[in-house]
Amino acid sequence: MTPDEIREMEQQMDALAREYGATHDPKILEELKELSRQLRESEEKTNTVEGEAPMGSERGPGEPTVLRLLQNERVDVVRMISQPGDKGLGKPRTDRVLYVINGAKVRFHYPDGRTEDAVWKTGDVIWAPADARSVENIDNTELDYISVHLK
Repeated sequence: MTPDEIREMEQQMDALAREYGATHDPKILEELKELSRQLRESEEKTNTVEGEAPMGSERGPGEPTVLRLLQNERVDVVRMISQPGDKGLGKPRTDRVLYVINGAKVRFHYPDGRTEDAVWKTGDVIWAPADARSVENIDNTELDYISVHLK
């Protein structure tokens, strides 16, 4: 994520926090500011999810890069970067919100063998309920998104 993208995300988070915080729990504003600060700090590190290679490392086909941006008692935030043909692991995941940095055509693979195709567009914000599907990049462009898993 570029510094400009981080600033834009911070501005969007601040606007949402002001709107939400004004009518609801004021602690939300502080939590969003803290998340923003931690996201900025994480860009300065290469803190990867256990068992995954750091960003920028050589990866074989079919192995998306996973970068942990934040983990605390409320959320687990990861950045997924998937090259064409890459397919993530199908493992149980909690409810989550996705922010698509660079969109692509994707195919979901469900544990029962079903598949479903979708297009994730750059800038999309997607609600994904708990499931165990895997995501495959079936496009000819890199897929890049942030996933905020709720605990």
